[in-house]
Amino acid sequence: MVTDAEYLTGRRNVKGTPLRSGVEVLMGRLQRYLDVLTSVVTISTGIALIWVLAFASPRKTARPPDIKPGAVVQLPAGLASTHGANQTALVFIRSGCHFCSESMPLYRSLVADLSGMVTPRTKIVFVSQEPVTTTVEYLKSNGITLASDQVATIGPNQFPFVRGTPTILLIDQNATLLQAWHGRLDDASALRLKKSLM
Repeated sequence: MVTDAEYLTGRRNVKGTPLRSGVEVLMGRLQRYLDVLTSVVTISTGIALIWVLAFASPRKTARPPDIKPGAVVQLPAGLASTHGANQTALVFIRSGCHFCSESMPLYRSLVADLSGMVTPRTKIVFVSQEPVTTTVEYLKSNGITLASDQVATIGPNQFPFVRGTPTILLIDQNATLLQAWHGRLDDASALRLKKSLM
């Protein structure tokens, strides 16, 4: 039962239920909005995480190039003069590529081995869609210093068959594809690559 004092002071209504202050009402509404917002954020985060894991996470390797040995590689003007005496290894890289960075010890070893030869069988050229200065700095930061004709920039559609980085195309003096490697190479593949270049 509501006493006169409780009714007159506004602490209870006629039915006897406690009255809520304006602050309590506002806090209740705010709590409901926060609950809804938390649910929306949780669901959105879950969807984003599923998308990243399913589609955007890096592959263990680049996709193989869409070209077969024996095909003639159409070289853009900037690469036409980079041929070695016998064969050229075009190494497609990108500075933000995780597997390119992991492959740098192999590339460093290849460059050192080839530059130590009196007449190397293979010329190595690093190719990227990034500016030459970016590629040169990226290589230098990984301990690789090259001559100016060993780094080249290409447009986005000049090698459409190269579908990921890192990719290595070994071509002869007529720009015929001899072999191709893609992604981070295991020890056996790295050994085969070295034998092909030396």
